Amino acid sequence: MVELSDSIWIELDHKTAGIELNPEIKPALTMGKTHGFLWIKEKSLLYSFGDNSYGKLAHDADRSDSLNFLYKVSCPIDLKEICALDTYTAMLSSEGHLYVTGLFMVFFEYKL
Repeated sequence: MVELSDSIWIELDHKTAGIELNPEIKPALTMGKTHGFLWIKEKSLLYSFGDNSYGKLAHDADRSDSLNFLYKVSCPIDLKEICALDTYTAMLSSEGHLYVTGLFMVFFEYKL
């Protein structure tokens, strides 16, 4: 049996980010290659973590920040879906607007 402390797992620092996790509300976790998002849909809260080398965290965090730190994302939209890939992140609003951030430091809005 492998001990958790001997593995390559990281622990997301939800307490420093001020997130109270309720066992009845399950957050969604979306992962890209080197970044990810913790989305608490019921509370419309979105947090990002990981490498921000292309600005794909939807936050102005330094790219050298720790993988386990959660950044609160000020999302101006009512999120319906989120997708994190290698060098960018795409978010779809409930109104059908597509937002992309990441490679080339682009923040783009497209209405479907």
